[in-house]
Amino acid sequence: MRSPFKFLDAYTREDKDTFFGRDEEVATLLEMVKKNRLALIYGPSGAGKTSLVQCGLSSRFHATDWYPLYIRRNEDINRSLDEALAEGLKEGQYEDAVQAVDELYVEYLRPVYLIFDQLEELLILGGEEEQRRFVDSIARIQEAQLPCRILFLLREEYLAHLYHFEKAIPRLFTRRLRVEPMGRANVREVVTRSCAAFNISFEDEEHNPEQVIDNVSHGRAGVSLPYLQVYLDRLYQADFQRTYQRDRQGGELPPLTFTTAEIEAFGAIENVLEQFLTEQEGLIQRELKQRHPEINDALVRQVLDTFVSERGTKRPIPFRIKGKLIEMDPEAYPFLASLPAEVRTDCLKALQRSRILNDEGNVYELAHDSLAALIDEARTDEERQRNEVKRRIGNAYAEYQATGVFLNRKQLASIEDFLEELEPAFRPEVQAFIRESYEQAERKEQAELQEERRKRRRAWRIAAGFGVLTVLAVIASIVAFLFSKEAQRESRRAADKAFEAAYLNASLFKKEGAYARALESINDFDIPITRESANDSLAELKQTIERLQFHFNTSDSLRQEGKLREALAELRKAAALSPDTFLLQLARETETELETAFEENRRLGNSLSNNSMHRQALQAYSKALELKPNDPYLHYDLACTYSLLRDAELSFRHLERAVELGYRETARIRTDAALAFLRAQPGFGVFAQNGYRQPTEDGR
Repeated sequence: MRSPFKFLDAYTREDKDTFFGRDEEVATLLEMVKKNRLALIYGPSGAGKTSLVQCGLSSRFHATDWYPLYIRRNEDINRSLDEALAEGLKEGQYEDAVQAVDELYVEYLRPVYLIFDQLEELLILGGEEEQRRFVDSIARIQEAQLPCRILFLLREEYLAHLYHFEKAIPRLFTRRLRVEPMGRANVREVVTRSCAAFNISFEDEEHNPEQVIDNVSHGRAGVSLPYLQVYLDRLYQADFQRTYQRDRQGGELPPLTFTTAEIEAFGAIENVLEQFLTEQEGLIQRELKQRHPEINDALVRQVLDTFVSERGTKRPIPFRIKGKLIEMDPEAYPFLASLPAEVRTDCLKALQRSRILNDEGNVYELAHDSLAALIDEARTDEERQRNEVKRRIGNAYAEYQATGVFLNRKQLASIEDFLEELEPAFRPEVQAFIRESYEQAERKEQAELQEERRKRRRAWRIAAGFGVLTVLAVIASIVAFLFSKEAQRESRRAADKAFEAAYLNASLFKKEGAYARALESINDFDIPITRESANDSLAELKQTIERLQFHFNTSDSLRQEGKLREALAELRKAAALSPDTFLLQLARETETELETAFEENRRLGNSLSNNSMHRQALQAYSKALELKPNDPYLHYDLACTYSLLRDAELSFRHLERAVELGYRETARIRTDAALAFLRAQPGFGVFAQNGYRQPTEDGR
């Protein structure tokens, strides 16, 4: 049975009469897009970014005022953009996006709005070449000064990933709107006006909406709108069944009353979505088992897992209909394609009927990010490691397509544990890329070995040759005392040449990170050096190499233990001693790995906190804190979580630390109780002067 509430679906223009609580944001966004060619709309998952544009902004335009194109990445954002432009032009021909936008304006005499929803999919799933082509297209559209507006919608945790686009799109961050989680006053408006629109009354008009909000917010100041819609949807279904003893028919809206006892018995949102997912998964699994007894007991969960990326976000999957069956690309999605066609079709259609999957025309995807987070949280550590290897291989292949660079030996070693298991699932061209990477690594190692031997032979030939000259010069000095001074000079020159050869040999090994070989080269040098400065230089080089070797080995050990911050610190110490390309590249790789691990742990903490799993959230935040102990926003997240756990001392401590580190946004204390605790703490007045402002009545 379906209720009139939106559940996990976004609001569209058709829902404008039941879209409440965002008048201020809609007015701000309307003013922004009227005056600017590009706007950036960002915010946390579940804040309602898509609904704000598809319903709120859309309802403020007359159909003749704009020509909107809603674009998602799907498999490739450039292809999706081309398809959207081509659909608008029908049979029209165009060379590139700039000409297509111009033709659309001429055709419809309306400004074109390119609305790129969930742009984080490009940052998570798109390769360098795909991103480069997209940014180039956007930059050229901007430069052409066309009657076109561009809107980027993305989750705020991926905002920093856009900064490398700024060089090509200089005004990228000039106009941006953060969509905040809705405050309590606005949430009450949504609850009361939505229920009134759907012929629902409350037993206690004053108290019952507050009951609903408390059950959904679970102590948080901001309310997740998808959770509110899920809660109202499930409450409506339960009340309808209880009142009428039947399912709702079509679009009927018979009168219902939500009572105090009913809302209290229904309970909190904390596990409603997870219960919904578990229930539907079990029902579909049983239905499939009856029709197809041969399937395994975890088929539905395995299918759902394919719709979640390695980073725990939604993965859209394209499909095609052949007769009555659903088909998938066997190279891109081998697991789904390997299922019997009837099983695959029945499973996907059942997931769509249950509102877990959405059908976006020719693409299936999970109905909301919150479902992806739940599925990701259920993954085992081994599954996460396997997914991380898949992600790394995918990124490496995308880089190979753009630059022709293969996986190196170190990268190959990091994926070997899962390679045999994963390789059959890769497309043939990716399998070929992995094989060629091994061959390239082998050839490179052989070439390096040959080059090393050649350099070593050359260095020692020089050293030996000049060593002989040194001996001859000494003999000559004895035989011809008259020419002793000249012989001494020749001897010094010969020794200097030998020293230079040995020094160069050691320096080459050092730059490549072959510290043991570099030290061996120095230790094997046994020709007397006539200049004290040369002795000092060689000793200094040896000391530098030994210190580099110590920092490198320490860093490698720390990295193996997962202590990326300490490993990066050791590499930076090494690079400060000798800024070799090898060290700088390794430091960049470690820094990227640290940033990725930090973002993943903070995102997991946010997701767990939003699902009221605060103790588990603290564990994720603590891991992130080990990586970046001076991140002010992480300290703010910790403060909020501790306030929800009624730990006033730790909450205050982290809020104070957040301000010290530069957090200057309005601090949001999530419960009145926590605020009361904080006010009682010594030094609260000082903290207030340093940047804390009390929340407004709507919780902001």
